[in-house]
Amino acid sequence: MKKLFVFVMCCVAAIVMTSCGGNAADNTPSAVAEKSMKCLKDKDYKGYVDLMDIKAKDGSSVEETKSAYTAMLSSKFQEAEKKSGPMKDFKVLGEEVKDSTAVVKVAVNYEQKSDTTDVKLKMNKDGEWKLDVGK
Repeated sequence: MKKLFVFVMCCVAAIVMTSCGGNAADNTPSAVAEKSMKCLKDKDYKGYVDLMDIKAKDGSSVEETKSAYTAMLSSKFQEAEKKSGPMKDFKVLGEEVKDSTAVVKVAVNYEQKSDTTDVKLKMNKDGEWKLDVGK
């Protein structure tokens, strides 16, 4: 269950990264991780997926791939909420940046438990931090 949660959190972070735009303060690993967590808290799975660096695969368009990720994320989070309750709040604890990758540690409080998770990010070719979907 913890691995599933970490995977979902990574996906959330990735979505937050993809939707980043605007000023440089919004393009930091911590800012993107925070956006991703807010998307998860608000159940904005499409917004989360938009923060991911997603490429089309298997002949699908990028939009089809994003739609599939959004559906999967929604399903996984609904499943996780049955066990831990909805997310109440979260707090970014710190970040570690190495070259074009980053790990942001986040404390998350759910209705029935608290946990910490690592949100993994990578910088895309345009210099934007995106959630690392990692395989």
